[in-house]
Amino acid sequence: MSIHTIARIPVRQRGAVLIIGLIFLVVITLIGITAMQRTTLDTKITGNYRSYTIAFEGGEGALSNGENRLCMSTTRPIIGNTQNTTSPAIWSLGSAYNDCKGAIPVDPDNPWWFSCGFNWWQGQVVNTGRAYEFSDPLFSLENNQNPSQPMYLIEQQGGQVKDDTLVHGYPPPPPKFLYRITARSSTGQNSQSDVMLQSVFAWRYKQ
Repeated sequence: MSIHTIARIPVRQRGAVLIIGLIFLVVITLIGITAMQRTTLDTKITGNYRSYTIAFEGGEGALSNGENRLCMSTTRPIIGNTQNTTSPAIWSLGSAYNDCKGAIPVDPDNPWWFSCGFNWWQGQVVNTGRAYEFSDPLFSLENNQNPSQPMYLIEQQGGQVKDDTLVHGYPPPPPKFLYRITARSSTGQNSQSDVMLQSVFAWRYKQ
């Protein structure tokens, strides 16, 4: 009985499986990087929206606080008052622009609330007492990266507004006065979200 040994001729290896595997690895890596970048972008968008929402709500709270301050005053506020008096601090229309223009260069094409910087606002609260800070514990809790509180100031807008609604047999009511309240609220590091809100408020004082 004889045993025949069959010698196999070696086949040349071309590495096709290795090349295909490397291609798949590169594709999967690109998909992973794209997904990570998309997640990072979504996180930033969500964070910016949250910061803006907190700033907007802080500005709304400051506006409401200013309106309530006008309502609580029993007599008509006098222009030039400060927080040291019992009556609210009131600016005349245009005086905030002139004060800001004297402190820093102001673009005449922009309203003063866009031109006056954060330091000017804080100066009106801390140094001159002609602006107010709206302190809200919830705002401070949500805005832990920026300890500043929303600020607002009040301007008397124009003169008296007569009420044409007359009741027969009664004297005409006292005129109304218009006040413009401007609020500024900043959140995030380096005032990442800076929101400014305004309202025009009409109120009738007995005196």
